[in-house]
Amino acid sequence: MWRFLAVASHALAVEWTPTILAASEQRIICQKLVKEVALIALGVEAEKHKAALPKDIQVFEETLHALLVGNATRNILGSPSELVKSKLEAVQSHWEVYQVLLQNVTTGDSTGISQAYKLTASIKQLLLEASDLLTAEAVADGNEVPMEFTLAERQLMLIHEMQAEAALVALGTNVTRDLEKMLQSKQLFQESHYGLLRGAEWAGGLGAGK
Repeated sequence: MWRFLAVASHALAVEWTPTILAASEQRIICQKLVKEVALIALGVEAEKHKAALPKDIQVFEETLHALLVGNATRNILGSPSELVKSKLEAVQSHWEVYQVLLQNVTTGDSTGISQAYKLTASIKQLLLEASDLLTAEAVADGNEVPMEFTLAERQLMLIHEMQAEAALVALGTNVTRDLEKMLQSKQLFQESHYGLLRGAEWAGGLGAGK
């Protein structure tokens, strides 16, 4: 449903759509990865998530490379400005550390989960900034990018985020912090959902760091 809402926005020029969607979906994949390692550590369908993890890592890496240099097959534009490129290169730098933490969990070392979770926030913020810059480029190119486009993609990310936070609460690493974050994510999801239904311009507090 959320994917449909994002793609159905016909106001955005065709050439920009795959690129902006790819940048938004990177945040979803990043959050999905930390959810998977948390569930592996918790022992919830561990083998299933261990099998999914390498595939999601590959998708993230391939898409990040496409956003940096472009991919004609996927109609993804390469970084249209040095500012966008710098954000994506910072993501690449964080990713090298992040990937090691993820893979360590699959071998039984769950000590890096909290660090991976913190790094997820940094990566998502950089991707958000890159996505905002891409959106600004699209607008400067004469396009309108409706709020629903961004909200729908963020809802998918929040679903994975809440699942990851619930798993972290169950792991007991930092229950107070993770429970508070889960409740914040839940509230943001509900407000955004209401905004998508009602069309409220203030829906979900865009620009608040999510």
